Amino acid sequence: MSMPGGTTDPAIVLSNVWKIFGERSEEALEAIETEQLDKAEVQSRFNCVVGVADASIEVARGEIFCVMGLSGSGKSTLVRHINRLLEPTSGRIEVEGQDVMAMGDDALRRLRAQTIGMVFQNFGLLPHRTVRDNVGLPLEVQSVPKLDRFDQAERCLDLVDLGDWGDSFAHELSGGMQQRVGLARALAADPDILLMDEPFSALDPLIRRQLQAEFMALSKELHKTTVFITHDLDEAIRIGDRIAIMKDGRIVQTGTPEEIVTDPADDYVADFVSGISRLKLVHAAKIMRPLPAPGEAGMDLTSAPRAPVGADLDSLVDLVLARKEDIVIVDENDAEVGLVTQTDLLRGVQGGKEQAVEVETQSAAAFEVGAATSRKEQNALIADFVGRGARHYIPAFRRIGEGRWGVFNIGAVIFGPIWAGARSLWSVFWAFVILELIGLVQIGRGFLGDLGSDAALRAASLLARADARAERAAEAAASGADNAARLAASADRLRDIAASAQTEADALSAQSTQVALIGLGIFVVVKLIEGLTADRALEWRFTHWRSDRSIRSGLSWMGAAIATLLVAFIYPVTIYRFSAAEPPAWLTTFPADSAIRASAARWIDHAFDWLAIAGEGFFDSITTVVRALLDTLELMLVATPWPVVMVAICAIAWLLAGARVAIFTAAALAYLAFFGFWEKSMATVALLGAAAVICVVIGVPLGIWFAKSDRAYTAARPVLDFMQTMPAFVYLIPVIAFFGTGKPPGILATLVFGMPPVIRLTALGMKGVPYDVTEAASAFGATRTFRLWKVELPLAMPSIKTGINQTILMCLSMVVIASLIGAKGLGEDVLEALQYAAEGQGMLAGLAILFCAMALDRIVAGRAPAKSA
Repeated sequence: MSMPGGTTDPAIVLSNVWKIFGERSEEALEAIETEQLDKAEVQSRFNCVVGVADASIEVARGEIFCVMGLSGSGKSTLVRHINRLLEPTSGRIEVEGQDVMAMGDDALRRLRAQTIGMVFQNFGLLPHRTVRDNVGLPLEVQSVPKLDRFDQAERCLDLVDLGDWGDSFAHELSGGMQQRVGLARALAADPDILLMDEPFSALDPLIRRQLQAEFMALSKELHKTTVFITHDLDEAIRIGDRIAIMKDGRIVQTGTPEEIVTDPADDYVADFVSGISRLKLVHAAKIMRPLPAPGEAGMDLTSAPRAPVGADLDSLVDLVLARKEDIVIVDENDAEVGLVTQTDLLRGVQGGKEQAVEVETQSAAAFEVGAATSRKEQNALIADFVGRGARHYIPAFRRIGEGRWGVFNIGAVIFGPIWAGARSLWSVFWAFVILELIGLVQIGRGFLGDLGSDAALRAASLLARADARAERAAEAAASGADNAARLAASADRLRDIAASAQTEADALSAQSTQVALIGLGIFVVVKLIEGLTADRALEWRFTHWRSDRSIRSGLSWMGAAIATLLVAFIYPVTIYRFSAAEPPAWLTTFPADSAIRASAARWIDHAFDWLAIAGEGFFDSITTVVRALLDTLELMLVATPWPVVMVAICAIAWLLAGARVAIFTAAALAYLAFFGFWEKSMATVALLGAAAVICVVIGVPLGIWFAKSDRAYTAARPVLDFMQTMPAFVYLIPVIAFFGTGKPPGILATLVFGMPPVIRLTALGMKGVPYDVTEAASAFGATRTFRLWKVELPLAMPSIKTGINQTILMCLSMVVIASLIGAKGLGEDVLEALQYAAEGQGMLAGLAILFCAMALDRIVAGRAPAKSA
């Protein structure tokens, strides 16, 4: 592998580096090496993606080495192996003679902090820090004193012409300026190596060329070894000493810009360079022909113009236009070494047109072959996915992909839900079951049931009552009673109603055939729907299977058996339930036994008793801690003179949230004082404060852990759901059983209800920290602790504050409920108002709780963040 100047001690060496993403990466790599699988086959068989494939490069000291290719070719993945932001699946990496793969965490952080600087496409600046703080980040990671790192940051900002912007924030700068900040940050620690991942690709063309020029000038001044990632060949040719072109994770050619343009390794490279101007790239040495023999006829070169071997086509064209003669090429000793004729010059500018025509013809043929190959691969994928029935599904999926109708699945019509179960389409299975049952139930009611049975039973009941009423009327007439006539009339009316009911029963019975035919029609329509939608549902699953091979494919006999058993059970039971005149009681009502509930309740009582006795010491220690915190807060808020507390709260509101919130807080406190709620309000705030402090102390660390561990969050999510959805009164039962009554148990009951928001929103905020920002911090050697405290928590703080606010409000909402077990405070007034229907007292106390909540919410929220530019 050639390098500029014949350097034998390169700054960077990557040897046979592989990066395969996926859980079966090692298995996939072994299959690649033994079976020569391509990228598509690896994804199909192992659900793995080849990011970098057997890549080897050497970068000389002081060289600008460009890596280019289309999006997804593996450029950015490759460069992240140099500083081990990504761990390779296989291969060797050396930087400045050190084996990077053998480095421990501390050595790797030193390498990132001191030897390698990195510039990112998306800038990766910390939005909560000034430009100066951003530039000084690599030095802060190394614990450089603040004044020293600020001095160095200023020098680096001057290098990139941003000396007056140190106190600004990233959102106040344009895209080009932000990228210059990223470059200054990479230079801050004076690294020997720069890694630049498409640093200018997100910028406007004019700003992009400006930054390219500034970078090239800076590079000449600083002599940094640079690996520059780009997808733009013009940029690579303008900046790079050498270029490596990647395709599908592989490096297909490495060379100087002239070598890449004049001698492309394959059609892929040739297509890349086809539109590149050769005037500044191709030199005389590349196109010159041997000098003619002395005395050769018509070749007197004594007066011919001279040009050096390093002259480019642009200068040779100027010379030919001026002299209208062939050009003699001379070396550095002024010795004649070759000749460039006008024909040679035109061919050099043209770049081999005949070859281009041939490539174009080959490309057209290759397109046809490629299309056929692509169709074969597609058919093979479909066949692999469906297993049995590929002859039907291959053309069906193609028609669906082309947006055409007319696909119809006879198997789905015949087997219905069983077909869906066999294809593991369980959502489709249940949809088919429900739709078919709508028709089948109507068929069963029409052919098997008696539609008029309910009306006939009602008619018989009415007729029996009429006969009984007639007997009473006869008895009354015999005895000369006054109500005999009324009883006889009532009996006649009941017979008339019974006759109407019987007429209705006869009419309904006559409709049995009609209902059955309607059901049959519904069933036929459902079958047509199944036939028309089955292939589309399976094609949708196939589309997702292509990117996620963990999705079930093929024909599942187990699924078919389960679907058959479900259909064999559900259909007859459901049809019998709606068709039978008097279905058995066990089919309409679950045969529950009240003794079971009583026994379970007694068992739970015994369990609570045992736990309360066995854990008495543990529960007492918790109560002691909670009471100590509560006593401290009550001492500060209740025992302290009220003017001091009021002034302190208003001052805190002013400092944290501004004048408006301070004024509102003063008004809310005045309301509490004038209506006689001061002491109870402060007791409530102490109660709430104790609960909120405990929620934050426990909840924020849990939220951070859940953000870092998907497994832990998955396990905790149902617990959090239970805590938030369980009725609040239910919390009081175990709290009373284990902790008794009073204020500490009230706080503990409040914790269960109030803690989930701060946990969830802390996790959400941590997960929402942009990856490019944390990656940038890691690239400069930041430890996990540094990333957590200096990067992740500041960026997640708005979400964490929202979680704290939600927790405070939810804790306040428990004030009344907690008062049920002796927590007192404002909740006690509301509870008394509910007990004695004292509307006025209840409203005044409720408003007091509201003002407490609003004031606390505004203070904790703090000042509104400045709007982005």
